Formats: sequence, structure tokens, C-alpha cells
Amino acid sequence: MKILKDISINNIEEYFQKITDNSKILELSREYSNKNFFDVASQLQLIATFIRDNEEYTLKVPLKIISTDNKNSDEFEHELEVFRQEVNYVATIMSWGKRMINSESEDLERSYINNFTPIIKNEMNTPEDLSQRTQKGNALFLTCFDHFAGSKGLLDSFYLDKTKFYDQKEFFFSPFNDRLSNFSKSFNKSVAIDNLKSTFYDITQIIYELMLNTHEWARSDEHFKELSPNIRGVYVKLHKGKIDNLRKKYSNAKALETYLKHDFSEDSQGLTTFFEISVFDSGPGFVKRNNQGYKNITIKDEVDIVKKCLTLHQTSASGYQQMVKGAGLDRISRILSSKGGFFKIRTARASVYRDYVLNPYKEVSNYDEISLSDWNNSSDNHFTEYSEVAGATINILYPFKY
Repeated sequence: MKILKDISINNIEEYFQKITDNSKILELSREYSNKNFFDVASQLQLIATFIRDNEEYTLKVPLKIISTDNKNSDEFEHELEVFRQEVNYVATIMSWGKRMINSESEDLERSYINNFTPIIKNEMNTPEDLSQRTQKGNALFLTCFDHFAGSKGLLDSFYLDKTKFYDQKEFFFSPFNDRLSNFSKSFNKSVAIDNLKSTFYDITQIIYELMLNTHEWARSDEHFKELSPNIRGVYVKLHKGKIDNLRKKYSNAKALETYLKHDFSEDSQGLTTFFEISVFDSGPGFVKRNNQGYKNITIKDEVDIVKKCLTLHQTSASGYQQMVKGAGLDRISRILSSKGGFFKIRTARASVYRDYVLNPYKEVSNYDEISLSDWNNSSDNHFTEYSEVAGATINILYPFKY
């Protein structure tokens, strides 16, 4: 299976369908467009799904074999850019035990790749120079790899001393917030400083709840056996443009087209800003973790399981052992409702969303009252059965108010 440059949220489902073709080669591109909402997280879920479904495969990385004696050379920097592509970096780390080749079918030794990948990992942890980029553009990409021994795969943005997940108060003073503050450079502070403070507070709360959820429930499979390889992470990106242009861009995605028809705040240049917050993992996902032993369930059953996970104080009598009460996801719903946000989940065979402008938050006592719509047809009764995917991606749009 070759992942092409133009892979996006608009055609990602076609790639999921190809996974079942028993392809023995996973071929990466040198770069990706990644300009749409939710592109990167959906691609990472594709990588995780392919790897879960294929025990034996070869990873083809578009990497030249060069001299690595001078890591400050233009040639070295050019090859390093291959791994600055989030998809390529994650695919390589998750495929560490597999055969790797380049575009010329030359074997890529781990010792050679090790000249590049630790640089990306170190940049994800707190560098001495915070201006050091971890990706192109107005984006923040942080991912943990649970299959590394000890704490080697954990990041200091989420783990105190790379071992203990921060509590909520600690997280507001963690290195994550130093990274998030870099987004302030994109705003006219005299106009937006008060709203930025509120926005960053909301984003921090959202990411804390979602990453805590992955820490608690996405590191092991549905039988609580540790997963290897396994990823958990967050991707935050600033999307800015004329709202009319954005509406045209998503004319083939009904859910986003409808959402973008709402009124949104504009800056002095007539530009609208959205923060994309995407949290992803390659764990069992919402459905497998909460299936309670039923093997054959309908797509409606799967959506109901997702709804239960979103319901405040909803408990499970088995896998969760009455420990999960939906408080974190309920808190996120409250925030997004107050800001007119957008929320999408892709897990198992379901792809559902909620437009909080059309369907504001209300506290419910029964999961049937939770509002979720199908990504394909926007129905809240008839759901499309997609190809099954690994883990879960939660995609959020948070509109910025000027």
C-alpha cells in the first residue's frame, strides 16, 4: 500500500479499504499536503491500522543513503525532512522491528535511521531552545511510544520525569504549555491577548482530559494486555483563512460544510481562525474496550457504546469495572458547546460527529439522549459501517473569537 502525497480526510476511507488487500509493502511519500482539517491524525490512524492488521510487511521509506558525518549539512537536513513528516516518523518508529528499504530497494539499517529519528524525538521533549521546530507551520505534534522500554517512549509534556502522568494542576505548568504558547506569535496581541488566555486554558483542559484517557485506557488491548507497538499523541494546528474559501474547500464533506455555514469571528483582515485539536491512539478503541464480550454487534450498537463513553456518570459493569464515569469527555462537551466547536470520533467501524452550534451541550442521564451524527450522511439514526480501524481519533475544531 502506497500512501500518496495527496492523502487527506477527504479520501482516507479509500485507504482503509485497501488495508485488506494483503499488501506486504507499506510505502511512504517524501511529503504530504496535510492542509485540511484532521488530515494528520487520520493518517496516523491509518498507519496504526495497517500495522495491527499486518504482522509481516516491509516499510519503504523515501530516504537516500548519504554520509552522516556532518549533521549540519544541507544534504543531511534534506533527508531529515523525511522524518519531520508526522506520518513517516510514526510509521518508522512503529515498524522498528520490520525490514526497511528505500525507494531504490536498498536496505535501511537501524543504525543509519538512528542518525535521524532521535533528533525528532528530542525536539518533542523540551529543547533548550524552544524555537526549535518539531514540524512545519503553525502546528504542534507530540506522540508517545509505549512499546519502548521504561520511560524512553514517554514525553515530558505529559509525564513528570517521563514516568508519572501529570495531575491536572501540574499539567498547566508542564512543558506542554511552553509549546502551546508559541501559537501566540500568530496573533496581534493588542487585539487578541484576553481571548488567547481563555483559549489556551480551554485547549489545555481538553488535551489534558483526552491524553489522560489514552494513558488510562489506550496502552493495553481489550484484555488489558500491553500493546506493542503502540502510540498515543496529540496534534494541534492553527487553520486560518477566509470563511468562504473554507466553505468551498469542504463542499464534499457534508458535516464540515454545514458546520462552516455558521457565523464565526473574523480578524481585521477578514480571516477566521480555528484551532484543530486531534488526539490519537492505537489502543483497542472505544468499542472493543467496552464491548462487554459481545462479538457480533451492529454499527448502531457501536455508536451506542461511543455515546455511553460520552455520558456523564455512565459506568460499565465489566471492563471498566465502574471506574470510568465520562466526566472528562463531558467536560470537553461543555467547553465546545460554549465556544461553538466541532467534535468528531473515528473508532472501530464508526465515524460520528457533533456540531455544537446546532446541538449545544445538555446534561443527560441516558446515553440515548446524546447527540451524535453520521460523518457520511449527517443522520442521527442511520450510521454508515466503515472499515474497522485501530484505536481512536478524536478531532476537535475550536473557533477563535476576536
